[in-house]
Amino acid sequence: MLPVTGNQYMPINKNHEFEELDGVKCAIVERNATKERTTFLKNLLEYNNFEVVVITSPLPKIPPAPNLQKEKQQLLKKLSLLPKHLQ
Repeated sequence: MLPVTGNQYMPINKNHEFEELDGVKCAIVERNATKERTTFLKNLLEYNNFEVVVITSPLPKIPPAPNLQKEKQQLLKKLSLLPKHLQ
């Protein structure tokens, strides 16, 4: 967080994000940082008297892999190329 006066906060640049984390309004420094990068930034910011709140980012949502075998069988069936015992 970068306090200006009272409850106002000044962004580092026009694209800088603010978010409430654990009930505290925070400036987001970086998202999805490695553990090493997080440790480096935390130490640097704390050395400069900033309060640091680290929140683990949720894992990205990845859709389940398609069932390619089933799709292949459906396509072959449509083309009438699927062996009779698999139809």
